[in-house]
Amino acid sequence: PSSPPMSASPPSSPPSGAAFVPPYAYAASYQYWCSLCPNLSVNGNCFGNISKDKKERSSAGKSETSNSTSSSSNESGPFDSKQGEAYREALKNEGHFEVKREAFERFNLSDDILGRLAEGIKSLSNAGWPPHVIGIYDEFWQVLEEVSKIHKSMRSAIPSGDFAGFYVGPQSKKARDAEGYPPHRDKTSYDPSTFFEDGLPKISTTWVALTDATPDTSCLYVVPADKDPYYKTNEPWKALFDQPARFQDIRALPAPAGTVLTFSHRLLHWGSRARPKAPHPRIAISFTFQDPSIPSAYSTFKASLPSPSLPLRLLLISTQWMNYYSQPPINKPIGDARADLMLGFFLAGYQNMKPEYMKATLGSVACQAAIMKRQVHTIQTKRVARRKQALERANAAAEKLVEAEEKETKTSQECSNGVVDADSE
Repeated sequence: PSSPPMSASPPSSPPSGAAFVPPYAYAASYQYWCSLCPNLSVNGNCFGNISKDKKERSSAGKSETSNSTSSSSNESGPFDSKQGEAYREALKNEGHFEVKREAFERFNLSDDILGRLAEGIKSLSNAGWPPHVIGIYDEFWQVLEEVSKIHKSMRSAIPSGDFAGFYVGPQSKKARDAEGYPPHRDKTSYDPSTFFEDGLPKISTTWVALTDATPDTSCLYVVPADKDPYYKTNEPWKALFDQPARFQDIRALPAPAGTVLTFSHRLLHWGSRARPKAPHPRIAISFTFQDPSIPSAYSTFKASLPSPSLPLRLLLISTQWMNYYSQPPINKPIGDARADLMLGFFLAGYQNMKPEYMKATLGSVACQAAIMKRQVHTIQTKRVARRKQALERANAAAEKLVEAEEKETKTSQECSNGVVDADSE
């Protein structure tokens, strides 16, 4: 397929719920995403149900952030070089560090932004979308812009374009909704070139708690880098626990809403299962940062910051789904119709990707499956159309035969009547 399916116009009164899958033209518009999360905005649109003072406060904070960022490329916001050095040492030696929620409150963000993002992920989940689709909304990118200041305070890392969202609910019949990610390293193979000579990683993930992450609701667990003999090897991480004493090195990272955790691409980590009676879901977002020397997968991403266009955001959520969310062990089905929309978003924007990354995404299991299903659907549609055309031709031929028979019968009757008249004369 070479283009997304452009079918149907937006309904005047959009349906809602997981059963509704919008046509492509509507799904690619800000109106659809605003209808799902009216308390969030898309490229400055929506924000419908937020009171005026909160909207003005959020806009003012965003403006101040942009002004302060442009005034000095070395500005680190609320984080000074001393704090940055402490974060740097922790990341280098232990593979992770924490920024307390009190520091988060010093960012130029509206007071209620975490709650609105958390509610947004809930709404997306109820509508059948995976949590990382929260990347459609402006508030997600405002948080990214602010947490980037943490990295500016300690090194030159920049956002890579990879991101994630997390929704872990209490254990229920949908058991998988209660699971965090299983134990893993963000980069499964060890590459010495992804570390500086002093041991500082060139790639890291910054994770932001939108709700309280506790052992009850599910929190992150890690094996610190200095306790992990396989941190810089290609040995499977499972070998670590062949020694029972290693279990004592596991570190829980409970995180109240607003806490920011940053960890290395090689840190072994996972999310626990929530308790059946957990008071609320554990909801979070994360961003990947990398050294500028590492090529970006997206040719236009850096220039698009701090607020990428909606088409670029749609491309980003589609590639994240194809490369991460649809793959074992974290794959959660979204249905053929939404998978086809993801394929449409990818096909509409893949020109913004570097060729090698575009080819890798195109070759992913999810992308190939979506293409195959679309091709099968196209074949079936053509087959149905051919059958319909053949039936129409058969009906037309039958009608002609009926007409011919009726005409012949009429002619015979007229001839018969003519013979009778002649005999009577």
